[in-house]
Amino acid sequence: MRDSKPDVVIVGAGPAGAALAYRLATAHRLDVLVLEREAEPRFRIGETLPGAAGPVLRDLGLLTGFIARCYPKSLGRASIWGSEELVRTDSFNDPQGSGWRLDRRDFDTWLVAEAQRGGADVVRSCRLTAIRRTGQASFPWAVAAALPNGDKEIVATRFLVDATGRRAAIARLLGATTTRIDRLVCTYAVHPAGAPTCLDGFSVVEAAPDGWFYAARLPSGARQRSDLAGFLAARFCRWREGHGHRPGISIAGRGRSAIAAVARARRGVERLLGGRRR
Repeated sequence: MRDSKPDVVIVGAGPAGAALAYRLATAHRLDVLVLEREAEPRFRIGETLPGAAGPVLRDLGLLTGFIARCYPKSLGRASIWGSEELVRTDSFNDPQGSGWRLDRRDFDTWLVAEAQRGGADVVRSCRLTAIRRTGQASFPWAVAAALPNGDKEIVATRFLVDATGRRAAIARLLGATTTRIDRLVCTYAVHPAGAPTCLDGFSVVEAAPDGWFYAARLPSGARQRSDLAGFLAARFCRWREGHGHRPGISIAGRGRSAIAAVARARRGVERLLGGRRR
């Protein structure tokens, strides 16, 4: 993997891990190694970046490059919550201004490239296998990982950062367990772009008897061709009891209730972005 001992090992090359790697490498001149299990960024939900991210990107020194990505503006939020009334919250009233609707694969790829340009090393298709304390004050952590070629490497480092999100890869290897305070079943679907509507620039959220869902237009590449994405997050208590749901399992292909859930999401998305023109 490398001969030298890095100052910092960051596990996870998502937005948090990549942004931290860039900052540590450029502003603090630290030797940074990023380990990522995915071979390349993949499609993810989470397409809206609020205007409050602008000052953060500016302070990181990334705002100019970000603006050059030409992501379309996010004009605000529209919600139907507790009634049939569609309520809009326009970003014009936000002191931080409008946000952006991201192409997440492009955004994540760009952030990693900026981290590498700043001097951080990024190793992909790398699986974390073990973490232990070395007992040495200078390099107190040892990280073991399986590399893409099948080799296994152990790297000693001064600081260790878990940027794997809810997966909490480092915390789990160190013996941490998850405390579940709720159980949600989530699914999303991407649909072809329909006719333009007055809600194209908004993220639309609606409460439903089984939970809630949101919909938004997604940019696609430099031409900003938009697709429609629907996301349903619901408390499928009855479905779980009837189908023996285990946490972490996709509902895709698991019976009529799962299909009905996706159908409800699709109907809501079509109604919000195609039928409501208030």
